Amino acid sequence: MSALATITKVEAPQQVLSRYIALRHRLAPDFLRGRTVLELGSGTGLVGIVAAMLEPSADVWITDQQCVVTPLLDEVMLIGQDSFWA
Repeated sequence: MSALATITKVEAPQQVLSRYIALRHRLAPDFLRGRTVLELGSGTGLVGIVAAMLEPSADVWITDQQCVVTPLLDEVMLIGQDSFWA
């Protein structure tokens, strides 16, 4: 089973925080501008991805355990998503 197949469930806290960031950005578009965002133990990376998509000027770091990240990056490279990097 691939890493993507094992880590694809988005938990409720990730959904809530992602929605909060999106709402906050809608109310105050400069909320993330020029900031550094660090998502620790990201799992699916949803929160960091939302932050990066909403504000390209933000320096977003998405992290997890190496045993999780390495297989995910390998899988991403296999499916040809060259917009991801580590």
